[in-house]
Amino acid sequence: MSEFVIPADAGIQGAGKGRPAAIVQWPVHPFCVNPSPMIQPQEIEDTLGRVFPGCVVPMIKDLTGGGDHYQVVIVHDSFAGKGLIDQHKMVYEALKEELGDERIHALSLKTFTPDQWEKFGA
Repeated sequence: MSEFVIPADAGIQGAGKGRPAAIVQWPVHPFCVNPSPMIQPQEIEDTLGRVFPGCVVPMIKDLTGGGDHYQVVIVHDSFAGKGLIDQHKMVYEALKEELGDERIHALSLKTFTPDQWEKFGA
């Protein structure tokens, strides 16, 4: 159960004399609560840097402001010769802990080899 206290000074009848106006309790669905703290973009970059040494991560964008929906652009030579799905699987594998504990709830990826990134005009 979660509890929300409406303060005595909220202007609700019955409040005062040291009593809150109301205490509302409701059951919390397990899928509605993220028990892990939000992840910071630097943590994502650090993890990717450990798994993909020498990678360039020109962008990590928090898409919703909630700290768990990210767009990541990563450039690394290990993506060469691999299809887009395999490249993305490599990044998902690198971030499996962060995805598994829901610090990252949604992840949008753009993966490039250094040659592709150069042609892209970066």
